Amino acid sequence: MRVVRLLILSVVSLCFAITLRSAEPPLTNRDVISLSNLGLGDAAVVAKIRQAPAVDFQLEVDGLTALKKAGVNGVVLAAMLDRVAAGTSPSSQSGMTSLKEPDYIGTFCLRNATTAELTPLERQTGSSVVAVKAMGFGGAESYIRLNGDRSPIRVKEGEATDFVVLVSSQSVDPQSVGQLFLLDAVDGSRRLPVARAASMGISGRSVAGESQVELRAVRYGKSSFLMTPAEPLAPGEYAFAGSITGVGFCFGVDASPGAAHSRFERVVPFRPREILPIGIVDRGMAIDSVQVIRWPKEPSNEGPVIGDAKAEIVVVFTQANRSGRDYKCTYTVVLMDESGAELGTGTRTVGIEDGEVDDTARVGIKLRLADARRAAKLRIRAVPEPDR
Repeated sequence: MRVVRLLILSVVSLCFAITLRSAEPPLTNRDVISLSNLGLGDAAVVAKIRQAPAVDFQLEVDGLTALKKAGVNGVVLAAMLDRVAAGTSPSSQSGMTSLKEPDYIGTFCLRNATTAELTPLERQTGSSVVAVKAMGFGGAESYIRLNGDRSPIRVKEGEATDFVVLVSSQSVDPQSVGQLFLLDAVDGSRRLPVARAASMGISGRSVAGESQVELRAVRYGKSSFLMTPAEPLAPGEYAFAGSITGVGFCFGVDASPGAAHSRFERVVPFRPREILPIGIVDRGMAIDSVQVIRWPKEPSNEGPVIGDAKAEIVVVFTQANRSGRDYKCTYTVVLMDESGAELGTGTRTVGIEDGEVDDTARVGIKLRLADARRAAKLRIRAVPEPDR
């Protein structure tokens, strides 16, 4: 009888232990954010989402917005949506094959992060052009030309930019399927610079890589890849160069002053005359640092009431141009208090010729003297563009 009781107790204990092991809590939005912020890489986070025994994701518009703001990339968001659509069990992952995919191999579509609907990108056939300046003494440039300076397919800066491309096999390297490039909008056309020479007799150099945008990719549905830019896209015109020779699949990003994580925007605390590195770089044009060089004297507590008296502060930027072409840069500087409230703003567009290093640009800002004591931070937006 004692042996029977021990046997029953052992079986109950074993069942209890198995129950504990199988009662792993479902994976949540917070878990995904934590995993993404560990730097494991998108592939590892996607694998965890697919292998988790259960998930409890909140993927309404508010939930997706919060995930994106927390730094979760598009490929991970897509895996979360796929897992919910397929059911909570890892064994039901075959449901991913019901996802909508492009109709034709090699074509790219923009994917709506909320509804998973696909919008075909604008399709353009490029033409090769060689432009010579001053009979060759002014240099030469070769580029791919696309018609029109603006794509009808638009997204706002800061919005999710996920793309789906149909492929012949998901076993191929995604980098061989398509590459994304930032284009120059010039004289009613869009251009991808390919090579550039400084003057006649000097061999040219390839410059297409300077416009390439890094992509991340995961398998999607039955026969596609989901591609997401590694960093938020800056305003401008873009094109995928894929497996269809000579064809580009185009879209544009519209500027949004309030966009989060803009690569052209920085918020920095400051003290007068302190040099602050900012590191904004675009295709060989670099804005290296900022410094407040003029600041009003501390008002005396015994002096007259300041009221609405104003002063001008001066902010100076250090910039360098090693791109092989002339640039212009639009600087917008907002002076803020510790809470982010705006105290004054200034904007200026300046030009910088190719080869200029340690050049400077100044921006003036008017502010009330009464607000000078509250000033704590600068919000900087510096957008460089090729000057044609």
